[in-house]
Amino acid sequence: MINKRFQRLGAAYMFAHHAVPAMRPSATMITGPTGVGKTCLCTMAASAVGLSPLVLDWNDPIVRSRFRKGLLPFRDIERSFEAQPSAIVVRDLLHYPKWKHVLLELLRRFGADRRFVLTGALKRTPSEPLDVSTRLRLTHFELMPLSLREVEGTAVAACFLGEAGHSKRLAVLRESLLSGVSKEAKQALALLIRHGPFPEPLCEAEDAFSALWHEGYAGRVIQDEIGRSSRIRDLEALEETYGAVSRRVGRTLSEAAVGRQVGASHVSVKSWLEWLERAYLLFSVPPWSNGVGRGLKKGKKWYLFDWLSINAPAAKIQNMVALALYRTCKVLNDLCLGNYALYYVKTIDQRGLDFLVVRDGRPVLAVDLAGDVLKPTRVFRNRSSWLGDPPPPGILVLPQIDGLEQHDSLTWSVGLGRFLRLLL
Repeated sequence: MINKRFQRLGAAYMFAHHAVPAMRPSATMITGPTGVGKTCLCTMAASAVGLSPLVLDWNDPIVRSRFRKGLLPFRDIERSFEAQPSAIVVRDLLHYPKWKHVLLELLRRFGADRRFVLTGALKRTPSEPLDVSTRLRLTHFELMPLSLREVEGTAVAACFLGEAGHSKRLAVLRESLLSGVSKEAKQALALLIRHGPFPEPLCEAEDAFSALWHEGYAGRVIQDEIGRSSRIRDLEALEETYGAVSRRVGRTLSEAAVGRQVGASHVSVKSWLEWLERAYLLFSVPPWSNGVGRGLKKGKKWYLFDWLSINAPAAKIQNMVALALYRTCKVLNDLCLGNYALYYVKTIDQRGLDFLVVRDGRPVLAVDLAGDVLKPTRVFRNRSSWLGDPPPPGILVLPQIDGLEQHDSLTWSVGLGRFLRLLL
């Protein structure tokens, strides 16, 4: 139901173009927040290319026991392959410390023409390097919450940010900005704002169900993902830390201040934030200081994947924009179009830019959120002093659904709906 109602961009680029050819003899790892439909997408996309999906769930005690005892479910897999070409989806195997050994054994035993997909809601850490054998056989993609275009049903694996060269990006951006916000897009945005970016509450589209689903979301993830994968005992403090961050969305976070609020040291808070980020509850945006006089070099801003719980309207819109930009960077990276990353700019005298998209170490888009005055600030208009000449295109996001005003050849004010439709 999820993928029938919403057009998932992931199916287009992970399976049709990348994952299936890449899984000869490699496998694919798909990670992302709990509830984005990773396993559902895998099974439906596999069926679409003529494969019969077999799902092995690490959460099943019988499957988990067999894996831990080294009794891999080879017989089930062989029976599945005898019926017709199959895709083996192993759900949440990343919770198993020896998942790499399991993957390599599956690939060794069943050969090059099989399809293996691992799904999970935990990121690998930098301290978990992949050996050469695993790295050559494994392709990793991240599936993010729904975008406006996916909810609208017009998702495409193309964006002006993916174009090579300043002139080409600018030309495609100008053309894309002229595309207005259709009635369907306005309805999709209203649905997103009301029910959040996760498929299940969007499918139900009922206020009571949506409120109940989002209310317990963070707690479920902390218990299910972090609780059984970490040695953290005080999970309540972890939930309090998540709540403290949610009230500071869009502001530079002081780990010491959060520690004082939850009664923990800043060292503990730092560790907890890393786990919340690993579990796809939070994502961080670091400062960009290259060429920025008196620019901040430390202090991340933190945002939520499940932004519906944010009460302040301005903070909620900022989180929506942050997630859309973060997601676009991830998709462009997965498409191998460059090394994209999201930053913010801020100086010690509190001047700055809300967001800066960087490709291969060079700024390609500056984004600000409109405040009380719906006009670009002087800092935003004069961003070339920080970012070089010519500066990257700049977009001021307005709180209304639609709207477009050009201030100079590289700066526009754009309504929220029109802006979100520019991204992947």
